[in-house]
Amino acid sequence: MLRQQIQHHHKMFGGQLTTHFTGRLPSINLFCAIRSAAIRWNLMKTRLLLALLLLLLLLASLRSMPAFAGDHPLPANVSQTGPIGLHASYLMETGGRLSLEQAIAAHARGAFRAVGTPVPNFGIGSVPVWLQFTVENPTAQPLERQLHIKTPWLDRVEVYFRLAGTTRASHVVADRKAFGQSPGDNRFFMLEHDFEPGLTELFIRVEKPDPMVVPLYLLTADEGRARERIQDYSYGLFYGFLLALLAYNLMLWAGLRDASYLLYSLYLGAFLLMNGSYTGHGFQWLWPDSRIWAQWSNPLLVLLYGSSGLAFALRFLDIQRHFPRLYRAITGYLGVFALLMLLAILTGSHNRPLKNSVPTSPTRQI
Repeated sequence: MLRQQIQHHHKMFGGQLTTHFTGRLPSINLFCAIRSAAIRWNLMKTRLLLALLLLLLLLASLRSMPAFAGDHPLPANVSQTGPIGLHASYLMETGGRLSLEQAIAAHARGAFRAVGTPVPNFGIGSVPVWLQFTVENPTAQPLERQLHIKTPWLDRVEVYFRLAGTTRASHVVADRKAFGQSPGDNRFFMLEHDFEPGLTELFIRVEKPDPMVVPLYLLTADEGRARERIQDYSYGLFYGFLLALLAYNLMLWAGLRDASYLLYSLYLGAFLLMNGSYTGHGFQWLWPDSRIWAQWSNPLLVLLYGSSGLAFALRFLDIQRHFPRLYRAITGYLGVFALLMLLAILTGSHNRPLKNSVPTSPTRQI
């Protein structure tokens, strides 16, 4: 009886329901298609907007970059507040030591390549590099300018000023000299020169096994003093803050006798020494007459800075108790690097690139 009633209701309403939903299927499919198309359109608009934004950012960055100057001379009568690397070209000594005459001949036959960046950067362990650029004095009077090379750790810098095919002045500057023997009484390499009317070519040879970064500036005396004044104030604030923090932690260690404060103070002191070595303040203030230490201060102080930071972290985080394997690995790492540094000092590997650096052309050494 129940089965008969179910079959009866199915015959009465089942066909109607099937017909009802079947008739609505085209409208449902159309709605889904429209919705899918709207989603795809929104995604496409989002992608187009992102692509347009990236394009605008790229164009803005390209506009903010200085135009490549190529072989165009650098005007001496126009203020040059930024680095002048875009006006320079370079040649790397891949085949041995080049004399000035050989570098001039290489430049004449187009062997030099454009630097392409405001600050030439040749990386770590680079071979010696020749740089060349031209300064134009369009006036009728000589113009006195200062050539600044704002990297204090370069081993040897040779600078040649050439006018009308002849070398008018030449200088050899090395950081193996005492600070008082360097020209300009400056923590960087600085040379003064009177640029005669016309075109003056500069050939600069630079060598250093450490990172070779050569920021070149051509400034007036007033511009040079203004830059030094700003940097002096900035470094004074920076060093003063760190010295105050170091003294504060030393007082905490003296009162609490917690070794973490002492290790943190040693870490800050190592950072100050390392930073002073890289900026030239250490050679100017702390070791002006120690030429050997000036050669080794950068790698040794970097090692001291890293080691003191790891020692502080090991003590402060109690790594020896919580992670004894990690503690042994870090202490072994520090010991290996200390031995490698000692081996480098004993073998004099830091000085080897300079053995074949005797100039083959006459220069005036300063």
